[in-house]
Amino acid sequence: MIIQSIQIENFRQFKGQQPLINFSTDSDRNVTVLLGDNTSGKTTFLQAFNWCLYGFANFKSSKDLLNKEVEQEVLDNKQYKAIMSVTLTLMHHEYEYTVQRSQAYVKRGEEVKPLGEESVDISRKGADGTTEQLQYPKKRTVINSIFPQELSTYFLYDTERFKNITENADLKTAVEDLLGLTAYENAIEHIGPINSTSTQKVLGMLRNSLESEDEKNSHQLQAQIEKIDQNIENIKKEQIQLEEDITYYAEKAKEKRGELMKFANAKEKELERQEAEKTLDIYRYSLKKKRERKFEMIYLLVHKITLLNLLFIKL
Repeated sequence: MIIQSIQIENFRQFKGQQPLINFSTDSDRNVTVLLGDNTSGKTTFLQAFNWCLYGFANFKSSKDLLNKEVEQEVLDNKQYKAIMSVTLTLMHHEYEYTVQRSQAYVKRGEEVKPLGEESVDISRKGADGTTEQLQYPKKRTVINSIFPQELSTYFLYDTERFKNITENADLKTAVEDLLGLTAYENAIEHIGPINSTSTQKVLGMLRNSLESEDEKNSHQLQAQIEKIDQNIENIKKEQIQLEEDITYYAEKAKEKRGELMKFANAKEKELERQEAEKTLDIYRYSLKKKRERKFEMIYLLVHKITLLNLLFIKL
């Protein structure tokens, strides 16, 4: 992340829209120094980053962030509404982000109160120049991916913490507190040594968990291996049975082929018999027809004789 610029409007000591402050982005000369007397607004300036990104500012003396003079002008009805805003521009992963948080204030009775919720607008411009307006909840996700809120206190810390160095007799403790090393030491203590087996330390709990998980996985793998071995044994038995079945049915097939060869001649004889039967049927049919014709001729002859007899009688 590279911070490019910030602009503040009516935020604490900064009345009105302040000039845009550009930060150095040069790869060599990349330090920007802001100088100011006590109470001139150095801490406020740093807290403007927190408010713009996360919506909070760490001030002990006041919860109000609106500039007091502007607040009084609203109370005196010199202006109907006041706007407080902080606009931050930064580069992250080849994208230019513009983050603006603003809050409107109006007079309610004898006090100046916020009008609605804070407004947060985030736009992202790519290398091709196209700009995308981000929507909730993507806004919060993007901000935390660029600069996690948990880390902000180590970079945007209150300059008053420098007083601890001169006021604290234990210089080591003061420096550690200034740099945030106390939190790291507490974290290291909580994590514990690498070879820890204590269930009170993170690495100890992780080691025990991994050992338990490894043992569980080992049992599962062993059971899977035994199951595979059993399957292999069953397959071998099935293979032997199949080979025996193949031999058996091969012999059966050989026997059947022999039987078919025996019946080959019989089939041929059967065909000859069927042909002879057909020929015999033809002769039988012919003989039947001849007999029928013979009977027909006898009938006609008898009929003829009968007719002749009748004729003779009449004569």
